[in-house]
Amino acid sequence: MNSALIRAQIKALVFGIFGIAMAIVLVRIILVLVGANPQSQFVIFWMDMSNFLVGIFRNMYPALENQLLIINIELFSFMALVFYMLMAVLIQKSFASFTEDSTVEMIKSFIDSMFKFLEFLLIARFLLKLTGAAPTAVFTNFIYSISALVYEPFKDILPAIEVKEFNIIFESSTLIAIIIIIIFDLITEGIIDNLRGVRKASKSKAPAVSQQPVMVQSPQPNVTINIPAQPMQPQVVDRRQIHIVNPPAYSGPGYGTNHLEGQRPQQLGQGVQTYYPQNPGGSAPINNNSGRREA
Repeated sequence: MNSALIRAQIKALVFGIFGIAMAIVLVRIILVLVGANPQSQFVIFWMDMSNFLVGIFRNMYPALENQLLIINIELFSFMALVFYMLMAVLIQKSFASFTEDSTVEMIKSFIDSMFKFLEFLLIARFLLKLTGAAPTAVFTNFIYSISALVYEPFKDILPAIEVKEFNIIFESSTLIAIIIIIIFDLITEGIIDNLRGVRKASKSKAPAVSQQPVMVQSPQPNVTINIPAQPMQPQVVDRRQIHIVNPPAYSGPGYGTNHLEGQRPQQLGQGVQTYYPQNPGGSAPINNNSGRREA
């Protein structure tokens, strides 16, 4: 089965289970917030059912809880809702680490999940100490007991700052433990990434047998392009007639030897073609200069 599909199924299962728990707590918060009748059968049933999920968060801040109940806010129910959301993310990440594709990825995801779980315990311990949570509460006692296993090596590194009036303790050793755990988490993740990069580089140096792709030439389709023929232009025949008449040779004065140049002058009108327009009556062309000579 595909690992991605398995991770998706695990994620859906974990979020489905915790989603039901968060939905039950959310309905309880809404019933208290709107001031539902506590004598109603549905309200009694829902409060009894949800006590199993929110009961461990009671009496963590007794004075503050009583003050908020005046305005219909149940503080421990809100804390339960946030807790189940965080647990859903952590558990889903822990189970999904076993479905990674490679062993290196599986180890990396598992170690990262463990570090995140330790960070969650230490941060919860630090916040509970800082906000003055009652150590007799079930959830507070549970967090202190579990986190003591991680906190013990860092105990008494720095003195804790305590404000007895508000029951607030600034546990410096826990803060240092959180910082050290985060640093180890980042270093471990970097080492695993470097090892994975070295393995990928060694695999990439191995000679790979390349195969030449076989080119399959598909038959060329026959494409017929119909080009429309240009329409034929009608031929126009010019039937107009042009009559050219040469005038008679000129033999007037000066037609002889040129005394200045010793050359015979050129006959006037010789070789010159004159156009005479057509007579509208259809008769012979009119020559207005016929029979005239220059004086």
